[in-house]
Amino acid sequence: MTGEVWADVANLAAIFTIYATAVNLLIGWAGIPAVVPTAFGAAGGYVAAWLASAHHVSTPLAALVALVVGGLIGFILSGPSLRLTIEYVILLTVAAATVIVGVIQNIAAFGGQAGLYVTHLSAFGVKLDSVKSFLPFTIVLAVLSYLLVRWLGGSMYGVVLKGLREDELAVRASGFGTTRAKMTAFTISAAMSGLAGAIYVFYSAVASPGAFGFNQGVLIVTMVIVGGLGRPLGPVIGAILVELVPRLLQHVGGLSATVSAQLQQVAFGAALIAVMLLRPAGILAELPSPIVRRFVKKAAKQGRLDENDLAKNVTDTEVQADLAEVAPTEVHTLDEVGSEGQPPMVLTARSLRKKFGGLVVADGFDFDLPAGQIVGLVGPNGAGKTTLFNLLTGAIRPDSGAVSLFGTDITGRQINKVVEQGMVRSFQDVRLSYGLTVLENVLLGAAEPKSTSLWRMIVAPAAVRREVSASLGRAVAALELVKLHTKPLELAGNLSFGEQKLVALARVIATDAQVLLLDEPAAGVGTDIARSILTLISDLGKQGRTILLVEHNLEVVRDVATSVYFLEAGTIRAHGSYEELTSNPELAASYFGTVATDAPPRPNSPDSSLPVGAKVND
Repeated sequence: MTGEVWADVANLAAIFTIYATAVNLLIGWAGIPAVVPTAFGAAGGYVAAWLASAHHVSTPLAALVALVVGGLIGFILSGPSLRLTIEYVILLTVAAATVIVGVIQNIAAFGGQAGLYVTHLSAFGVKLDSVKSFLPFTIVLAVLSYLLVRWLGGSMYGVVLKGLREDELAVRASGFGTTRAKMTAFTISAAMSGLAGAIYVFYSAVASPGAFGFNQGVLIVTMVIVGGLGRPLGPVIGAILVELVPRLLQHVGGLSATVSAQLQQVAFGAALIAVMLLRPAGILAELPSPIVRRFVKKAAKQGRLDENDLAKNVTDTEVQADLAEVAPTEVHTLDEVGSEGQPPMVLTARSLRKKFGGLVVADGFDFDLPAGQIVGLVGPNGAGKTTLFNLLTGAIRPDSGAVSLFGTDITGRQINKVVEQGMVRSFQDVRLSYGLTVLENVLLGAAEPKSTSLWRMIVAPAAVRREVSASLGRAVAALELVKLHTKPLELAGNLSFGEQKLVALARVIATDAQVLLLDEPAAGVGTDIARSILTLISDLGKQGRTILLVEHNLEVVRDVATSVYFLEAGTIRAHGSYEELTSNPELAASYFGTVATDAPPRPNSPDSSLPVGAKVND
C-alpha cells in the first residue's frame, strides 16, 4: 500500500477511535447500551459542516461547537435512559439516531438528501486539503480522547461506573448516588461522538445521511466489543482492525472496494461471534482499576498484601487493630439520641405501612434500635423482615409512618443518603459486583462520594488522591477482618459463596457506618465461615456498633443478640430476649418449633441444626 493509503487508514482509524472510546466509556464502564453513537455524531457533524460552510466559522471552533451539541443532546437523552431497562435504552438510541438523521434531512440549510459539502478547511494556520494534512490533527484528537477515557476509567469515578454496570443497587447501598454519575458518562460520551462526527465530516468533505446510519453505529460498537470492553486500549485496537482489514483485502488480496466492503461485513460478523463465544471480554481482557493495582503493588512490597494469594494467619490482636482502623469516624453523643439515664435509641420507626396493590407487606411497624446493641429480627417466610430493612434504609418509600436515625427524620430518603447519615445494610442475595475484584467491591463501601467528583479531580487532584488512598487503606483493613486480604485482585465472581458473603460483610464494615443492618449474613455458608461471621458480628458489637440482624439460624440469634423482635404477617408481634420469646408457647408453636428454652448458650456455634421452619428465607 502507498503512503497515501496508509495515511487514509490512520486518519479513519483515529476518527473511529474517538467514536469507539466514547462508546466504551458508556458501555464498557457504565453498562449503558447506547448502541448508535452516530446519533450524536450526526448532530455534531451537520452543525459543524453548516457553521464552516455557510458561516465560515473556523474549523477548530466548529468542531468545538459540535462537541457541545453532541454533549447537550446526550444530556437530554440521559434523563429518560436512566429510567429504562437495557432493551429500551437500545431502542431509545436507535430511535434517536433515526429521528435526528430524519430531521436533518428535512432542513434545507443542511442540504437535504444530498448533504452538505465542506471546503476551505484549516486549523491553526494549516490548510486541511489533503489526506496527510489531516493526519496530525486526527491523531492528536484520538490520543486526547484515549487519555481522557483512561483518566476517567482509572479513577474512583471509573470504579463507581463499573459498579453501576454490575449492580446499581449495591452501589447506591454503599453510599453513592447513581444519577449524576450515569448522566455525566452519557454526556461525555455523546460529546466525544459529536466531535468524532465533525472530524469525519471535515475529513470526507461532506455531511451526508449515509455517514451516520445504523450500520455505521453497529460497526463502532463492534470495534469496542472486539477490542475489549472496559479497556482504554481495546477500542483503539478494534478501530485499527476495522479500518485495516478492508484495505488489506483490496491492496493485498486484489479485491475491488465493493467486494472487500462486503467481505468486511462477513469477516467482522464472524469475528464478533467468535469473540462472544471464545473470548467474551474481547482481545484485551478487563483489568482491575489502576488505582487498585498500584495500591496492591505498593502494599505487597510493604508486606501487608500478597499479590500471589499466599495463605496468611491473622491473630486476634490484628483483628482488633483492624477493627479500630475501620471504626466509625463520627460518633454521635448520647444527647443526640436520647435523654440521660434512658436507653439511647439510634433508630426508631413509627407506624410504617406499605402495600403493593392489595397486598399489605408492612402493617404498622413500630420499632426501636438501642445504641450499641445487637438486636435480632426473626419470623417466618413472608413475615416482612426484608421489607422492614427496605423501609428503614430508603430502598422503598413507606405509604405512611416515619423513620428517625440519630434524631433526624430520614423517611423516604434515598438509600445512599441514609448511608451518609450513618446506617448501611447488607442483602440476602449478597449483591456484589461480580465483574470487579474483591478490593474494588470493598472500596465501594470505603470510598467517599466526593472523591468521584470530576470537578474536584480537575481542581484538587492531590486531595482526591489522598482520599482514595485512605479509602483503600480502610478497604484493606476490612478485608483483613474477614481474612480475604490475600485475594485483593481476585474477581468477586470467582469466589465461593461463603467468601462472597465475607466480601459483602467487609464492604458494609468499610463504610464506617455506626448502624449496620445485616440480612442473613451467615445463611448458606459453611461451618467455618459461619463461625467467623458470628465472631466478627460479636466483635463489632463490642466495639460499639449498633446492629440489626436478620438470621434464620436461631442459635446465631441466641448467641449474639441482646434482644429479639418477632415479625409475622407484616407486623411486630413480640419483642424481648431470646429466652422470653422461645418460652412463649404460642410463638414456640408457630415459629420456634422444638427449640429448648432451657438449653445452655453455646457461643460460636452457628453451625448447629436449625429448628423446624427456620430455614426459609424472607
